[in-house]
Formats: sequence, C-alpha cells, structure tokens
Amino acid sequence: MGNSEEYQKQKVMFILPSTVVSSPDSRMFVLSQYREPVNRMQEYFGNNYLVKSNFLDNIKKFDDDTIYLIPEQLRHVIDFEKISKRIMVPSSIFGDEVLEDIRREVAVLQMSRRI
Repeated sequence: MGNSEEYQKQKVMFILPSTVVSSPDSRMFVLSQYREPVNRMQEYFGNNYLVKSNFLDNIKKFDDDTIYLIPEQLRHVIDFEKISKRIMVPSSIFGDEVLEDIRREVAVLQMSRRI
C-alpha cells in the first residue's frame, strides 16, 4: 500500500532562482537559502504533495504530471511552451502568506486538471 500512496502524490517542483553560469559556491548558497522554505512548503501542502526543488539546468525534461513553481526572475529564461503545468511565484518564498498563496494556486491547478 505504501507504493500506491506514494504514486498518488502530486509532484511539485520549485525551480531554484539561479542561472547556468552560476558558480558552485553561489549554487550552494542558493540551496542553503531555499532548503528551509522548500521544507516549509512541503508542510503547508501536506501529505498529498511531494515538494522538491532543483536548478533549471538540472531538469532535462518537464514532466506533464508535475506542477512547476517558477520564480519571477526566471520569467524570460524559461520556454513556457515546454511546461504544461506552471505557476509563477515570487522569487522570495519565505513568508507564510506567500506559501499559503502558492498552496492555494497549486490546489486550483491540480483540481482544474481533473475536470
């Protein structure tokens, strides 16, 4: 039963705000800055969601069953036609109010897909 529960979780991927030319040190800094907010996002979203984060250049293919959270600063960097489910979010996701707004948008996007 554990595998079927895991399979039913809605995948959510937060694309970390960085560029391909970022130095390894700056990427580590970004990872350390966003580790806690991504963990808090998982808590806000609950057990029906699997929240992860990654850098844009590490994503080889955008999955149709994953909701991608794209920071505003990457608006002109990403080809939106490649991503079927996406939500633009503020680059700073640290506040409770921002996390709650994102959670609501993800829930709406997930429900609209089922109809």
